[in-house]
Amino acid sequence: MSRTRNHVAEASPGTSGEVDPGLYRAALDHAAEAVFWARTDGQFVYVNHAACQSLGYSHDELLGMSVADIHHGHTDEGWSSIRQIIRRDGLIAAEAAHRRKDGSIFPVELRGSMIDCDGEPLVCAFARDITDRHRITAELDRSTLRYRSFVEQSRDAIFCYEYDPPISTSLPAEEQIAALHHGILVECNTIAAQSYGSTSVDEVIGRSLQELFGVRSRDVDGLFRAFVEGGYEITDGASSQILPDGSVRHFLNNGVAEVVDGGIIRVWGTYRDVTDQKLAEDALRSSENRFSAAFYANPDPMTMSTLADGRLLVVNEAFLRATGFTRDEVIGETVTSLRIWAEPRGRDRLLQQLQKGSGVAHLDARIRMKSGEVRFGRLTASTLLVDGESCILMIMKDLTDLRKAVQAREQSEARFATAFRSSPHLLAITSLDQGVLIDINEGFERVSGYSRSEALGRSTVDLNLWVDPNIRSTFAEALRESGRVQNMEVELRTSSGDVRTGLISAEPIEVEGKQCIISLLQDITERKHVEDALRRSEEKFSKAFHSTPHLVAITSLETGTFIDINEGFERVSGYSRAEVVGRRTDELNMWVDPLQRSLFVDTLRKTGRVHEMEVEWQVRSGERRGGLISGELIEVDGRECVLTIVQDITERKKSQDALKAYAARLKTLRDVDTAIVASDSIDAIVTVATAHLFELPGCSYVACFEYESDGQRMRRVGVRSRTSDGPEFLDVDDHVSVLRPLLNGELVLVNDIEDSPLQFSQAQIELVREVGVDSFFMVPLAVNEQRLGALVVAFATNNGFAEDHVELAREIASPLAVAIEKMRLQEDLRRSNRRLTSLSRKLVEAQELERRNLAHELHDHIGQMLTAAKISLQEAREIAVQDKVAAALDEHIEIVGETLEQIRSLSLELRPSLLDDFGLVPALKWLIGRQSAEAAYQITLAADLSMPRLPNEVEVTCFRVAQEALANVARHASPGIVQLEIERRPDRVVFAIIDDGVGFDVEAAMARASSGNSLGLLSMSERARLVGGVLHINSVVGKGTTVEVELPLLSSIVEP
Repeated sequence: MSRTRNHVAEASPGTSGEVDPGLYRAALDHAAEAVFWARTDGQFVYVNHAACQSLGYSHDELLGMSVADIHHGHTDEGWSSIRQIIRRDGLIAAEAAHRRKDGSIFPVELRGSMIDCDGEPLVCAFARDITDRHRITAELDRSTLRYRSFVEQSRDAIFCYEYDPPISTSLPAEEQIAALHHGILVECNTIAAQSYGSTSVDEVIGRSLQELFGVRSRDVDGLFRAFVEGGYEITDGASSQILPDGSVRHFLNNGVAEVVDGGIIRVWGTYRDVTDQKLAEDALRSSENRFSAAFYANPDPMTMSTLADGRLLVVNEAFLRATGFTRDEVIGETVTSLRIWAEPRGRDRLLQQLQKGSGVAHLDARIRMKSGEVRFGRLTASTLLVDGESCILMIMKDLTDLRKAVQAREQSEARFATAFRSSPHLLAITSLDQGVLIDINEGFERVSGYSRSEALGRSTVDLNLWVDPNIRSTFAEALRESGRVQNMEVELRTSSGDVRTGLISAEPIEVEGKQCIISLLQDITERKHVEDALRRSEEKFSKAFHSTPHLVAITSLETGTFIDINEGFERVSGYSRAEVVGRRTDELNMWVDPLQRSLFVDTLRKTGRVHEMEVEWQVRSGERRGGLISGELIEVDGRECVLTIVQDITERKKSQDALKAYAARLKTLRDVDTAIVASDSIDAIVTVATAHLFELPGCSYVACFEYESDGQRMRRVGVRSRTSDGPEFLDVDDHVSVLRPLLNGELVLVNDIEDSPLQFSQAQIELVREVGVDSFFMVPLAVNEQRLGALVVAFATNNGFAEDHVELAREIASPLAVAIEKMRLQEDLRRSNRRLTSLSRKLVEAQELERRNLAHELHDHIGQMLTAAKISLQEAREIAVQDKVAAALDEHIEIVGETLEQIRSLSLELRPSLLDDFGLVPALKWLIGRQSAEAAYQITLAADLSMPRLPNEVEVTCFRVAQEALANVARHASPGIVQLEIERRPDRVVFAIIDDGVGFDVEAAMARASSGNSLGLLSMSERARLVGGVLHINSVVGKGTTVEVELPLLSSIVEP
């Protein structure tokens, strides 16, 4: 290995001491291109860092590989040919394809040569990744194809002339014009070829301009002159051509020169035949000139509008002067939208008279001007047909001035008085000489704070109205010099001492022969405050605009042209301010989806604002980012603009996507956990787990395998497949190479079954192929190092799974393994419980049998013997003559009698014969009678006497529960009444013992019973359970107790 590492130093040039060989090694190690040294058999002896990075292998991995391992399409013949070329030419340069560690293929450019290292020939190759070059070449080919398609589909003639040698731009203009005629046509489309008199592009390519157009014409010379004088560019240059038949065709020409080093080498251009358009324009122009002579010269306002909707088609200058509209404001608009008719039914009256067919003459109407002024006119109108549409030609004679002249004198004084009194502004009339107030309006009183009685007869100086006396002097001087003052800003003091700002205007008037001044003061104090606030607001807006971290821009609503942007826009978009301002958003391709911009603009037009609309946009680097765009219409220099703020949410979107993926993952685990909790079947749990894994992208097969008890075979317990279910069992010995990592608790990851370190046999590959799998992974199922099985997730393609897929399977495998182990333990527990129940049931049966036998033995044998002994003693008593003997016999007779009674009682306690002979109800009656004899409380039985016999085990259980319950009542309850109730239902028997005694804490009593301190409650519960029933105990301290047992009539005995 050390010799291999020193190959570079040994083969480096200049080892005579001029340069340290280590420098060459360092240069190769850190070269930008991948460097490979290989022996003649292809085995690598040296690779640099770039080679490792490009292929994805570590340095040691590559040194253990050969050319065949990385060269896509490698053959021994090809490798031999490469070595021969290098030996022959000393160098080889070619394109090839390399294969990365992950299996991906990418193109490279190879340059190789042969070097000698200690007498061993080595192939030294430099490889450069040319993926981007291939992509650019493909894009260039597509661009060329799009260009040719555009040229051929264009409706304009497109051409390109070349000049060899180039035409010097320093030549006189006439020489340049002459030289332009000798250009050679190198490219054109079919329309251009047809205009040159040919049907084929190939027939005209290579011919000169002079050949194609013949003798030089003044039109062509004129175009070339405009072309040269316009800086070798022309737009819509007009020209004409006389055809052989004498007709004239008209063209619009466009062209631009390609100038290199002061010489014209190529001219690109287009031209369009506009003959038909020009003829139509000439005819229309002639017609309009004739109409204009009569229409526009009329001194009275004239209009032409459509009869249907009153849309104005043409108006004369007199109309524009009279109404105050401009031509652009009225043409195409209706008289209704312009509100020209002051009376709503004015136009209806006109139409009604026109419908009579004789035209309209002398119709008086009120017409509204643009300013809102209403003028009185006398209308004359008639209908005519224009381009097939009925129209109205109307002339208006303005009578307003005449009517006003009549009314002016009458209304002048009234208007003045009304205006003076009602004006919201401060109005005052003062004497010219002394400034004494002669009259004031309410506005003066309101603003100044002085009442009319306080102000009249006093001068403005007396009232101290002027804050600055110098301003008053300036006001008086301006009034003397120019005869009037217009909107002079002043400050006046009110009666309260407040200072108000206003614009004062004044003119001299004569009042009752005395020279006076009428002054108007517009109070602008609030406006000044607003302006100051606006200025401060604009300063704040400017600071906010430039300091906000979001993208902020101001654009034209109509065109989308940028007017201003902030620093956040520059930082995020990558564009500088100079690159953006003045350009449109579509020029910068910032909107990924143009429909989103259309929706944004349409919403702005409708509502005036847009709030946090989610969009996708593109920065200068081409990266696409997500954002929330908000916009609001504003006005900038009279233009309607949009203030736009974009909040970059790219990272937030990524976080949200990750959060969604995490939530989906949690849902999967929750579903699995829920299945584990809710299901008592491993199949149901596996079904849920495999269903979620089967939804992974590209997944084609999911299965769960469980080790059998001997560990020699794995059994499939669940599967989901898009093709075949595959094998149901896997023999561990047959697949030991694959399953060995599982046995060690490791993951099995196979990205390609044919190229896997696990070295699958052909039979294993065919087995995997059967279920349509090319890649898969296996996750061990284990609990506390106990191997339970494996989870297999497979995909139909190579490298089909990702790291997060494996992680999800591992997270599912953990609870799944616990569930499998839990199910195993539960099954063991169920088997144990069944065995225990069986033993308990047999024990109870044996106990009842033993009690019955013992009762029978006591009753039939011992009882009879005692009875016989008693009879013998009684007979001996009858013949006894001595008193002592008689007394002794009496005592023995009494003892034997009591013993006999106790044996009979014990026999009944052990197993009353009534229960076996007559059933439950008679046995309960006997038990109640016996208990009542000793109790201080009442005991009753509620039962159907005709009820048929119950199964033996049910009758025995009910009787034993009654015995235990009544014993507990006697010992603890102190009741007044105890009632036994028995009810037979179709499928079960319900038996209850109810008392009104002291009650008890059921939970505490059951806890004591569980600890072994009280076996009565457990005995009743266990007896009920053994016959498939259940015992309920309800008790409240101080309110009595109810013991209820429900026993099934069908399949009542719990089977093992």
